[in-house]
Amino acid sequence: MSGHQGGGAHSVRAGRVPIAWLSLVHRKSRLIASLGGVAFASLLMFLELGFRNGLFDSQTYVARMMNADLVIVNSQKEAVVPKLPFSRRRLLQAKGVPGIVAAYPLYIDEYHSGWKNSQNGRDYPLLVYGMNPDDQAFLIPDVQRLAASLKQPDTAIIDSKSRNFYGALKADKTAELRRRRMRIVGTFELGPDFRTDGNVIVSDRTFFNTFGNPTDGSSEAARVEFGLLKVAAGEDIKAVQQAVTQALPSDVRVLTKDEFVGLIISFWGTSKPVGYVFGLGMVVGFLIGVAICYQILYTDIVDNLPQFATLKAIGYHNRQLVFVVLEKALYLSVLGFIPGLVISLLAYAFLQVYSGIRMELTLLRALVVMLATIAMCLVAAGIAIRRVVNSDPAEVF
Repeated sequence: MSGHQGGGAHSVRAGRVPIAWLSLVHRKSRLIASLGGVAFASLLMFLELGFRNGLFDSQTYVARMMNADLVIVNSQKEAVVPKLPFSRRRLLQAKGVPGIVAAYPLYIDEYHSGWKNSQNGRDYPLLVYGMNPDDQAFLIPDVQRLAASLKQPDTAIIDSKSRNFYGALKADKTAELRRRRMRIVGTFELGPDFRTDGNVIVSDRTFFNTFGNPTDGSSEAARVEFGLLKVAAGEDIKAVQQAVTQALPSDVRVLTKDEFVGLIISFWGTSKPVGYVFGLGMVVGFLIGVAICYQILYTDIVDNLPQFATLKAIGYHNRQLVFVVLEKALYLSVLGFIPGLVISLLAYAFLQVYSGIRMELTLLRALVVMLATIAMCLVAAGIAIRRVVNSDPAEVF
């Protein structure tokens, strides 16, 4: 009974004295070095997660900006590019389904489009979108505002975030698209991705004049890349999707916009090596962090081993000492995460400006890294804690 009461007294004593905190802040220089190590590990995970999400965000952004409730694509299509068109007749058939109030064809060209830099005379490939200027095919405000200007022949609006090797990307400038002179009537913001360096939007008429009209003499036989469908207000989108699917042949499929975005993420995340590379990088960053935290905690434990042995000599149980080490690891993870977060925000901003790739740090993504940082430190503490458990009170003498 007395032994049990003594253990309780020690528990109270351990609860009153913040041993973990005092041990952590006792040596300021070591504290700064330890926090720097944890911050570096957090930064590694932030960057790998940022590149992976940047891949997905950049590839899906144009799909998110499509003004559509449902999207018709070729049955084999898995992403925005490569190009896999289908007959425009499918779009006209879908427009006759009850619940569909608008259908917008969208054309693209990737492989035959060369944009000449007027400064050095060199051609650079980019992605060209063709649309009817009367259609609100995109949700991008600048595109909606400038769409009417595209009714003039050989005019274009260009992505102002395209790579700088395309030359001057400003309104009232002239350029050449596939050796055809174009007048830039304005700019919009979309940004490059891991496959495309630049984007330009032209009218369907200019698109056909530049790349040829892919028809057999009938407008219904034109080959379009995306069919953007608007569903009437109040209609069940899933029900309308099913009705459109039943009305169309199997050479196309009908997706909600969220399903199309999910398809793109799946394509780049599982079908392309770059998705695996960034996913593996996150795991490697975590393991590096575990190694760094283990080294920090193990060194600290070894240096304070006489103190731990003294605590055991005066009656502290192993579980109480284990709790002290875990508590210290928790403090270390939270305090180290804060500078890692600040540095990551600056790194994201720099990389987005320098590369053009979308690097968005949301609250949820920051929370994921914070939890990973806490787990990283606790795992490292769990490995290093054996040295405390095996400490001998006789070592104080």
